[in-house]
Amino acid sequence: TFLTVVSYNLLAPVYVRPIDLRTGSVQEFASFGWIREGEETEDVLSFDARSPRLLGILERSEADVICLQELQLERVRGVEGQGQGDGFGDNAAADSGGRLALPGWIRPLLVDGGGGGGSRP
Repeated sequence: TFLTVVSYNLLAPVYVRPIDLRTGSVQEFASFGWIREGEETEDVLSFDARSPRLLGILERSEADVICLQELQLERVRGVEGQGQGDGFGDNAAADSGGRLALPGWIRPLLVDGGGGGGSRP
């Protein structure tokens, strides 16, 4: 019996283009020198463009365990019962009053979320 594990850094949207408030420029760590000349930065870094590709990569991995780095959670507000069963329970940020939940794009990977995980023999 084998257990397969995938670890993946998603590059959270909050880290994509943080501006240095002192200089007004993109911070050095977020300059992303690996973007090829001629490529549109927005096409490469936009999470709306990246999330379907990321989901596909993770689904095709068929891993038993997926460890995600820089997964940016979504805040759920004002809907009774939201956030239940998502692994985050009552973890609410003090300043927002909302619950934290897995982002919608990643939910198909959950065993009970309609894909990935539990479908393998």
